[in-house]
Amino acid sequence: MFVVVTGFVIFRSDTLTDAGHVLSAMYIIRAENGSAATQFAQAFKLIRPSALPAIAVALIAMFPVRQSLTSRKSKLQTAGFILSIPLFILCVLNLATATYNPFIYYRF
Repeated sequence: MFVVVTGFVIFRSDTLTDAGHVLSAMYIIRAENGSAATQFAQAFKLIRPSALPAIAVALIAMFPVRQSLTSRKSKLQTAGFILSIPLFILCVLNLATATYNPFIYYRF
């Protein structure tokens, strides 16, 4: 993911100097802005509460839990399928109520 994000910054920047500024702001902790804990607290305020479950799952998925999950593979697949149906419905409802919907032009 590090390579993808860095590549995206390089791709979207107008000059390499701009890319250097953005990358240094992303990856370098500066002492004049406060300690690392202060910067983490400020960044944590910007996270939406709806993103916290996804972050929790990502943190758990970082670790090697594959061995413990392979024994429960069929149960997990069934649970994942059952949980994906309401998630799909919520996504469709979110798209339908959004102000900008790219699929509205599909009708014409």
